[in-house]
Formats: sequence, C-alpha cells, structure tokens
Amino acid sequence: MQFFPRRRLSFLSGTQNPRPQTPRDIVQTLSQVVSKALETSEFRARLAALAVELLPMGPQEFDALLREESRSAAEFFGSAEPKQ
Repeated sequence: MQFFPRRRLSFLSGTQNPRPQTPRDIVQTLSQVVSKALETSEFRARLAALAVELLPMGPQEFDALLREESRSAAEFFGSAEPKQ
C-alpha cells in the first residue's frame, strides 16, 4: 500500500548545536569528533543491524540538507487538500 506515491520520505538524525552563535571552529571540532566515532566498526555494525544507511556530512552539508528537506515537505504537505 502506498500512501504517498512518488514521494521519498526520509528520517534524518544528526547533531545540532542549540546556540547559533557558537564559533565555527567549535562546530567544526565537534563535527570531526562525531565523524570519527561514526567510522568505528562497532558503531557501523550497530547501524547495519538496524538497516540504517549512514550518510556522513559536515555541518554546512547537513544544514543544506535540512533546509531542502523542510522546503520539500512544506511544498508537498502544504499542497495537500483535506478530503471532505
């Protein structure tokens, strides 16, 4: 059964900084530490057991992805007319 034909639905998980004014060098350091942890065989095995696809990316790439996913979802769901 398909509820939304031709629509790809994603579940995204990542680290986000609660303070937008955090210096970029700190954000970059955190990103590097998290990326290093994601590369361990133990962590990758745990993800594989859950059928999770890992798409490592830097802070700017993740921000761009979130913006695009939000825009796409708003476009899709905003255009849906409720059935009466």
